[in-house]
Amino acid sequence: MSSPAADHVWFFLESHPADPEALYLEIPLELIQSLCLNPGKYLRFLAYAILAVDGTIAHNQLSGQTALSDESQLEDGGIYIFSSSKVMTPKQYAEHRADMEVVRQRSQFGGSESARPALFVDGVYARDAVSFFKDSRRLVTQALHIVAHARGSPWLQHLISMRSDFEGGEDIDDIDHPRNGFCGETQLHLLFDGNVCAILKTPNHILKMDDIPSAPDCPLDDDSSYPTDARYTLQYLDQTYEKVYVPNNTDGAFKDHDPSIRPSMFLFHYRYGASALVRWGRGLEKCIPPSRPPKTTTVATDEQMKQRDLKKDEGAQGTSQGNASWTTQAVFEVYDPLDVLKMISPWYDAKVDEVYDQDVNVEECLHQSGFSDEIKKWRNTVAV
Repeated sequence: MSSPAADHVWFFLESHPADPEALYLEIPLELIQSLCLNPGKYLRFLAYAILAVDGTIAHNQLSGQTALSDESQLEDGGIYIFSSSKVMTPKQYAEHRADMEVVRQRSQFGGSESARPALFVDGVYARDAVSFFKDSRRLVTQALHIVAHARGSPWLQHLISMRSDFEGGEDIDDIDHPRNGFCGETQLHLLFDGNVCAILKTPNHILKMDDIPSAPDCPLDDDSSYPTDARYTLQYLDQTYEKVYVPNNTDGAFKDHDPSIRPSMFLFHYRYGASALVRWGRGLEKCIPPSRPPKTTTVATDEQMKQRDLKKDEGAQGTSQGNASWTTQAVFEVYDPLDVLKMISPWYDAKVDEVYDQDVNVEECLHQSGFSDEIKKWRNTVAV
């Protein structure tokens, strides 16, 4: 058989290297070493995050397989195999496997807070202050979803039901529950949605707080502080982005330290597993697809069209007909900053709103549409 690229390791999850349809991860060795002080233990965590089952790790060598302890270091070019603690069929593995679809956004405008319920945004900001990882201005931060908002509550309920014992279980039933969110800059949202980074909570089922390297503390909002009983650590799954935001292994801070309202460890680690598959997964196209909730019809409703027409009328009254001399300050008092960027952007596609209504389920979509007919009017009436 072939071997890993230089400075990488292979980690087989559901079968062995001789299986032509095997699912495995190809991970840079240096990256593993930067994320966890005990690389052998980190592989066990990855398997748990991806498959939601316990097991052991073996080092596959020409002389045979040898057990890998949690404290073991990994070899450059090494091949490692996960063995589940219980016998599982390929179908059972697929039912438990983290679904990469969960971390994919369906709207290019998913980051706009104006599309989020106030209870979600207010609840997250009350707990996390301005930003989870550093002191920032409110204008450049957002309340981010852990499991993508566009997936909707049925997806959330399904993935929780398929992993009833994972990380102690979870009882969230609403995609917009504050525990399915945290605060961060727009820049962090892009990195998080792109699976460039993930957030690890320790202690967890596998790892302890001191298994993870520490990073220098970042400046925090005056009302925030680090919890003493847990770490919520940002980890880069792609080393090329480590200097873009905050240092690798930077810990999150809270304003409200009530453990019962902290972000869900279950959801953070489900997403960690899905992001690991996106970044490092090999052989996924040969695997049985993961279990998913039933599909629903995704068509625009009469109510959506009525709301679109209403916003058109409101836009006409609020711009050229009602106030032809809007100032920049007045605009920002009425519109979300990200929505303003869409309005004035010369490459904004006005047809996106119409297409989006036809693609996203009503129950899943809280996106505010109706910008298409306001853009030209607004550009021509805002005072320069």
